[in-house]
Amino acid sequence: MTTDVLHEWSVRRAMAAAAVVSFSAAVVVQVVLGAVLRTGIGPAVVFVVVYTLVFTGGSVLLDRARPTRLRATAEGLELAGARRDGVFLPWPVVTAVRVRWFWPVATLEVTVPEAQTGRVVPLARGGRGPLRRRRAGHVRFVVPLAGLPAPAATIGADLKG
Repeated sequence: MTTDVLHEWSVRRAMAAAAVVSFSAAVVVQVVLGAVLRTGIGPAVVFVVVYTLVFTGGSVLLDRARPTRLRATAEGLELAGARRDGVFLPWPVVTAVRVRWFWPVATLEVTVPEAQTGRVVPLARGGRGPLRRRRAGHVRFVVPLAGLPAPAATIGADLKG
């Protein structure tokens, strides 16, 4: 990688992603509850609207303190998910980079051999530890991409190219 690439959190994109996810969840819950409890459409509409607004506002407010950040340099890749501490992964230890799913649930997965995790540099931001999954001798660091302004495909192409 010859030039630095930086993708920082976008409040509009984060709000849109949270609204889509919360609206979808509220509709599913309301359809199931409506079928079981046989409630009318009025309370269902109120629930969906209120839930969507509260979930979206709360998510964005909580994410503002420690937003999602992704930075690629010639030395390595810096990942930090919303409300989580970040990590710096030197390129020599990165074995795979891939984007999974689609917006608003797209994630970036960066794979490092478990034997090389000693070379991963933690970046304390006062949040929870970075999201990681261990499997078959590898550690995958996962970052949700919903709050970043660039589409997931563009981010994936930036990191692979």
